Amino acid sequence: MRAELVPLLVAATMLITACQTVPSAPPDPPPPVFPGAWRVVDLTRPLDVDAPYLAHPQGFPFERIALTGTSAGRVTGAWSVTDLMGTHVETPAVFGSGDARVDRLPVSQLVLPTVVIDAPPRLVLPGGETAPAATGLSAIYAHEARYGPIPRGALVILRTGEGDVSSRDLRAAGRTPRGTSDSAGWSLDAVRFLVRERNARAIGSDTLTLDPGADAEESPAAREVAHVGALAVQGLANLGVLPHRGAVTVLGVVPVAGAPAAPARVLAFLPPHPPRPRRSRPGEAPEGRSAER
Repeated sequence: MRAELVPLLVAATMLITACQTVPSAPPDPPPPVFPGAWRVVDLTRPLDVDAPYLAHPQGFPFERIALTGTSAGRVTGAWSVTDLMGTHVETPAVFGSGDARVDRLPVSQLVLPTVVIDAPPRLVLPGGETAPAATGLSAIYAHEARYGPIPRGALVILRTGEGDVSSRDLRAAGRTPRGTSDSAGWSLDAVRFLVRERNARAIGSDTLTLDPGADAEESPAAREVAHVGALAVQGLANLGVLPHRGAVTVLGVVPVAGAPAAPARVLAFLPPHPPRPRRSRPGEAPEGRSAER
């Protein structure tokens, strides 16, 4: 063999070997980095047989149906739920107000600055039993005294603590399916102030209704929300990590054509440094309100 051909043969052998080598799998992609160290939190309850839902005379609980695999080996299935099950979004059409449906909601109305207000302690009744206290105007005024007026177009969430209870435990406590219950809720005056004076775009709660248990059937607070064209976001979970101000929430409602409400995947984006409460002077009234006598 001619000496000048040896380097060419060696190079050709190396090239063929390299082409026959099985490439290693690429490494897992790093988790997404949100601007300025923001992080995302899931506020959604899983949809399963334990998911809480608003009771209906026709029943209709959650059902998951496993279908036969396709000829191509694709595994698939089907599921059925009520509109008002688990974490869900209600349009005004739930109470017959307007013609809004979940599939017609502008996406610009599904990304909202978020305000969290904590429910007051439960009332102690004669005999030692307790009952939920409706969250009224005093809770909103106290919040605004610390953080300033609630921004226009916000999602205002009532944090009762029920969102930290698992669906299975709620079922064991008799709250699934939901009839009357002892869950906390908003007062009518509080909701009216939020949607009319502060122009809130949506009112939320970690319970299944905006109204406290005693008013859940008539739902005066929820009807007020619908009457002004705002949304109701209910059945939220994991609210304990949300700051009182600063988060931005995305309402990923399933766009079921013609549905007045539907389950939703709700995500909250948390800022690295949420606003701190300000110090108020004794006797100072919330902005936009005169001091109460």
